Amino acid sequence: MSFNNWENERAYGSMSEDERIVDIYSQAFVMGMGVRCPTKFALVNRFRNFCETRDDGLLPKTEREIYDLIPDFIEHLGRI
Repeated sequence: MSFNNWENERAYGSMSEDERIVDIYSQAFVMGMGVRCPTKFALVNRFRNFCETRDDGLLPKTEREIYDLIPDFIEHLGRI
């Protein structure tokens, strides 16, 4: 999926928030960093937990909100 299709309901409408987090993380890692995702979902699980700790408890995050957390996540990785 291209970044131009963030709000495309046909592409993401049936996915859970957890599936969207994993999918968007994978896209960002592969396209943005130009390398494959780490094996065994090690960083995906950390990203999922990071997104969940940023939860305001009101509504599930949109794809854009999840994507916007990536820079904060990278900074978080630098602190741990």
